[in-house]
Amino acid sequence: MTEPTLAAGIDLLQQRTKILKILLVAGMVLIVAVFAGQIAEFNGLFSLAPDAPVTEAAAFYLVAVLADALPP
Repeated sequence: MTEPTLAAGIDLLQQRTKILKILLVAGMVLIVAVFAGQIAEFNGLFSLAPDAPVTEAAAFYLVAVLADALPP
């Protein structure tokens, strides 16, 4: 087995940094989407009640909530 070089180690860290940045931005977007949906639901723009009509906004909010509920 060969030992990795310093340049290879730096490249690996840069790749991991890019992945981490993407995941952090995606997490922040998800948090903002859930927060906006909660505000909209609180203001009565849509409802997730079983008898309420399904709108695009309600469906998007439901998907965001379910994605937010996934374990890390």
